[in-house]
Amino acid sequence: MILSIYEDSCTVEFLGYGDDEDVSLSTLERSWGKLAREKQKNKYSSNRKKQDEGNSTDPAHSHIPCPPLPPIPQDPTFAHNPNLSAMMMAWYMAGYYTGLNASQNHQSFQYNCGHGKQCCQHC
Repeated sequence: MILSIYEDSCTVEFLGYGDDEDVSLSTLERSWGKLAREKQKNKYSSNRKKQDEGNSTDPAHSHIPCPPLPPIPQDPTFAHNPNLSAMMMAWYMAGYYTGLNASQNHQSFQYNCGHGKQCCQHC
């Protein structure tokens, strides 16, 4: 539906989608009729419904974001020994990522839906 017309452009509302956009008059096409508009609205509504169903609050289908890195404790002895500081940082990061990897692998097995196929994000 055309909402407003300017010199060489207009504002068009896309029925069924609910958004409007400024477009050039030269790019407009004739309407395909009421039946085509109804099909388009129904298609949008069914796609929207599927998206909403996909946003389930079921814990088995949710994804928990990874926690941020905890702050690194400051020790004055590290300031005088850069090699020790680098070694401790590597050890700290290795432990963090080992735990993160283990928790993600555990989570993927824990939430297996049992469908036996790739039907869910967590399978």
